[in-house]
Amino acid sequence: MRKLAVALAVVAGGLLLALGCTKENENQPSATKPDSTPIQDAPAVAQEEEAPPLKADGTPVVKVERPGSGKKLQLALSLDKPVTWRYTTTVDSQQTGPTTFSSTTEMRQTVTAKPEEDQVVVTIAIEDVKMKAGDPESQKTLDEVAAGMQGMKTVARYDKQAQTTSTETSGGRGVAAMMAQAQSGVSSGLFGVVLPPEPVAPGAEWVGRYDMTKALGNMAKASGASVKYLRGGSHPIRYRFVEVRKENGVELAVITFAVEGVSETEFTVPTMNPQGQTTPTKVTTVSRISGKGEAHVDVKTGIPIYVKLEQTSQAETQGVKTTTVVKSVTKRVS
Repeated sequence: MRKLAVALAVVAGGLLLALGCTKENENQPSATKPDSTPIQDAPAVAQEEEAPPLKADGTPVVKVERPGSGKKLQLALSLDKPVTWRYTTTVDSQQTGPTTFSSTTEMRQTVTAKPEEDQVVVTIAIEDVKMKAGDPESQKTLDEVAAGMQGMKTVARYDKQAQTTSTETSGGRGVAAMMAQAQSGVSSGLFGVVLPPEPVAPGAEWVGRYDMTKALGNMAKASGASVKYLRGGSHPIRYRFVEVRKENGVELAVITFAVEGVSETEFTVPTMNPQGQTTPTKVTTVSRISGKGEAHVDVKTGIPIYVKLEQTSQAETQGVKTTTVVKSVTKRVS
């Protein structure tokens, strides 16, 4: 049981963070380390705030709630030719509860982005993964997870607002592959960032949507269970355009973001009774997510060149509480 708990927590906390990336080169500023500068000016998300509705094509409605002041910019995802970069991602994770552990994950990825009609197709291939646990028992599990992530590839399509229109994951094995397939249906923006639908000025705020129902439903199905959301299947992600910086000749839009939400889920799990018969057992979990991040977006292309995230998740199931804290940073290395 501990082996599965550790594997699921680490993959859930770290795998999709690897799909975020930043870039830097001789014409761009170096990324700041995640623990050197605190995330400032992150917007506030109201308790029990509703997530935006979905459009007919399944993407969330994004509404600018504050236009900001000063010079307006149209932040949009735009490329005129294919580009390929290499990135590293570092994820620090700590979990306390019935299963307590800590881990550090370091990944190298190759990222290719190319324009295709009115969208951008982004392919992310994991080239190498190293995981370090705080105890020998967890280390063995993480070695297996890391091996399962080698060679995993995700191809995603994004619209001009950097919202996911489709994803497909291949490669990998074991828990890592299962989690990647489950998460592939989640629309959370390009590297976690959704761009506004209209020109905005510094101080502007807009709201996106993080929908967890598909991911958790796919995970439950893979394990032979089913899940029903009693409340909070989707959470709002609020973005704030902080300022424009020009570093080494590159214009960067600094965007902070935050997510808050409470979910209540009912899992139906097949269990074996004393008579050897399989019967459905219902288990209710209440969870809270609280996170904030910072992204530096290349104004010319709309692609984030730096992303940092700090997130805390708390869950309670049948009186048992678990807390998970994840911090990550990504950057381009070549």
